[in-house]
Amino acid sequence: MKHRANQSAAERRIRSKLHRLLAEGGIMHASAIVMRRVCGKPNCRCTKGHKHESLYVARSNKGKQQMKCVPKAKEAQVKAWVQRYKEVKKAIDELSTLYWQEFERKED
Repeated sequence: MKHRANQSAAERRIRSKLHRLLAEGGIMHASAIVMRRVCGKPNCRCTKGHKHESLYVARSNKGKQQMKCVPKAKEAQVKAWVQRYKEVKKAIDELSTLYWQEFERKED
């Protein structure tokens, strides 16, 4: 790995962002999905069109889709983990683009 002094300003910025994101807490490679459903009770408001909403996380594991219901108390935390993963992935893609550009310049 290059010493920090030998990195471009863009590379230092992206690496700092990655370090900050990873230090903030958990990351989760999943999608957060809001599901709406009818509970089945005959007098419930959901029978009149006001369906119950629940947050689920979905991921692919060994080629199979998995979904888990997120308890209300953990919704904010799980949403933050999913969002942080997206930001980490974006930063890694930006860093990869920088290295591709550097690789192409050295080929010339």
